[in-house]
Amino acid sequence: HKVVEQKEGKVVFTTLLENGLRVTKDISLKNGKYHLDIAITFENTSNSVVALAYTVNSASGIYPEFDRYTGLASAVGIDVGRGKVKLVRTATKDMPYKNESVGISWAGAVNKYFVSILKSSSGAIIATTTSAPNENQDPLYKDDFSVNLQTKRISIIPQGKEQHDYVLFLGPKKESILKQYDGLLVLLEYGWTTSICKILIKILNVFYGFIPNYGIAILLLTFLVKMILFPLTRKSQMSMFKMQQLQPLIGKLKEKYKGDKQRMGQEQMKLFKQHGVNPMSGCMPIMLQMPVFFALFRTLQLSFEMRQAPFVLWISDLSKPDTLIHLPFTIPFLGDGLNILPIVMGIASFVQMKLTPKTISGDDAQAKMQQRMMQMMPIIFPFILYTMPSGLTLYWTTSTLISIGEQMFIRRSIKKVDIYYKGKRITKGKDKGKVKAK
Repeated sequence: HKVVEQKEGKVVFTTLLENGLRVTKDISLKNGKYHLDIAITFENTSNSVVALAYTVNSASGIYPEFDRYTGLASAVGIDVGRGKVKLVRTATKDMPYKNESVGISWAGAVNKYFVSILKSSSGAIIATTTSAPNENQDPLYKDDFSVNLQTKRISIIPQGKEQHDYVLFLGPKKESILKQYDGLLVLLEYGWTTSICKILIKILNVFYGFIPNYGIAILLLTFLVKMILFPLTRKSQMSMFKMQQLQPLIGKLKEKYKGDKQRMGQEQMKLFKQHGVNPMSGCMPIMLQMPVFFALFRTLQLSFEMRQAPFVLWISDLSKPDTLIHLPFTIPFLGDGLNILPIVMGIASFVQMKLTPKTISGDDAQAKMQQRMMQMMPIIFPFILYTMPSGLTLYWTTSTLISIGEQMFIRRSIKKVDIYYKGKRITKGKDKGKVKAK
């Protein structure tokens, strides 16, 4: 090719092949945009029909994000009709791979935060795409790969010409940007939490608009979630406190009906119903938070807004663990970093466990097993979250600290309750904060 035109934001190449086909590539760039407009023109200067198909390289690798999840893959968008596009990903370990699906609209390479996509603007001219590994001696690029588009076969009459237009998008996986390009929104891959993730990002961006710090935005999000759940939390804590007060009577029922488990269960449920106790109520606040927790994990792991977002002091990137220092040795499964927030979370979880009313109502062996499991949670959960994004650990640590405050507040308002069985008061509650059940 030789350059026939060159000016700011535009360059034009051309070449004349032996069969008389002149190929011209017009590449232009607009300021403030994340894409290149590419026009490929085929002009038949001969006196014979020229048939051809050609290959376009849409991505020669993409810079990896160097953490546990790189997100490196090839991506193909398939038009399935009604304005919908299906995303097909191919991980580097599954390459080489050839996609021959009908309706291929675009193809390229993606990582956690960025994409390189070549999109056809000339209708359904793409026949296949191929993803293949590249040879790269640099160990940092051991998963280097290329993505190529192969077109359908076309024929150009003598002295005729045909132009194919493409858009080469090189930019971040950010909703406000991707929605400017038809069919690229599917690149925001949050799984089953997609709807919640988009809501969370909007809420976080609203908070960020007032205080430009995503760490503070996560704190405000935590307070918002806890405030919404507080009525349920209060009801749950009251029910658990009643369960604690009922334990002596449940013990007597077990002793009385130890040979009749069915009757024992019936009497126990009557007791719970009489005092408005739900044995599962203690799990409800946590269970309702879990979708938010998983969605926040995906948001922090994949959202471009969270990339390199600092909080305070040593927390310089909310999408990565809050490593204070690197140790001179590696701890199996945990790495070589000293991460502070998981440790704080473990301590807070231990305090919360101590404040939680004991509601175990099984036999002794079962009760002891459940108690041991509860005692292990302050160790297991920080262990699981140790290498997770610090923004996620920040959310859970803050949520745990707020829960401790809620428990202390609720405990001050409920000292002891009256316990009734078959219309008779079994235990007498204190006057202050007394809750009577009839």
